[in-house]
Amino acid sequence: MSEQKNEKVSFLKTIGKYIATKLKLHWKIIIVFLIFETIFTGVTAPLIVYFGPFDNLKSTLVGSIYSTLSHRYLVDSFLSQEAIERIIGKQGYYATNVPKTESIQDQTEVVKITSTHSDKVEVVQIDGTGIKGYMVIISDPTKVKVGYSSKLPAMGESTSTIAKANKALAAINAGGFSYNESWSSIGDKFEGFIIHDGKVVGNANNDDNVKDDAIGITSKGELVFGRYSASELLESNVKEAITFFGPQLIVKGKKVFNYGEDGGLGVAPRTAIGQKANGDMIFIVIVGRNLFGSLGATVYDVQEILYANGAVNAIALDGGSSSTMFYNGKVINNVSNPMGERVIPSVFMMVPENGGSTK
Repeated sequence: MSEQKNEKVSFLKTIGKYIATKLKLHWKIIIVFLIFETIFTGVTAPLIVYFGPFDNLKSTLVGSIYSTLSHRYLVDSFLSQEAIERIIGKQGYYATNVPKTESIQDQTEVVKITSTHSDKVEVVQIDGTGIKGYMVIISDPTKVKVGYSSKLPAMGESTSTIAKANKALAAINAGGFSYNESWSSIGDKFEGFIIHDGKVVGNANNDDNVKDDAIGITSKGELVFGRYSASELLESNVKEAITFFGPQLIVKGKKVFNYGEDGGLGVAPRTAIGQKANGDMIFIVIVGRNLFGSLGATVYDVQEILYANGAVNAIALDGGSSSTMFYNGKVINNVSNPMGERVIPSVFMMVPENGGSTK
């Protein structure tokens, strides 16, 4: 009886060793296969994307990577500059039919401000299919100001730092800035000029008569944008302004982008500013670069959200890792920069009568 039991145990051990050996062999095969697939995909995926027949995928990916600036090597390693310009330019912003704005007065004709001397602010969460973010709707546009880093021209500061220093209730990142040769930045090299409270507080052009892509707010609280010099803006009673090319999204009630167009900028986190016909100002930030949440949005997507919420004039601000929404003492969106809030030169902010949170 004991011998039969021992034989049974021995048999089971033999079977166990056999199964373990086979599994070990299979796991080795699986691991080798996975390594091969990873290497194969890494080598062939860029070739399929950059040189394959999928034009929309190609345009979106190249636009997304190239608009981040710091990761352009992922495109430059495979494509010539001519090919890049051809892909991005296929749906490029400057090729679109941007409604013509003759003057600041022409642009403000569609806005009739009805609410002033109010600290009313509404926060709206955006949670659509694959697109997540926030909107802040400000009833009194005269309370929207430009804030800027107190350390300029040495370096920038985070959106929340600038907002708290100015006792702002809400703020979003605003103007653009240049990068150094290694595609990094401390937010010091701001583009163009910054105007606050009717004064030029900085001008990288070193000439207030040089025209640049400007976004400003008049003393009445009207949002304006176009190619203007600092002098022209001040003469037109613009009290707050920064420089950024946009792109423009809605001009005098008309959309700039048609369905499917992305301005050659792809999918990314986005920041934009808009205004309703009654003067309400809209701050909007779309979060992105999160594989398990929102990848971001195209400029067309942002245009559609703003248009659906009544914007008659709207323009994109600096996006990507800079996209930040501050409200009531804290940043309410998940910034895509792995190091946290990015340092930037300027913000648009809403400053209440008695100041917002500084905590």
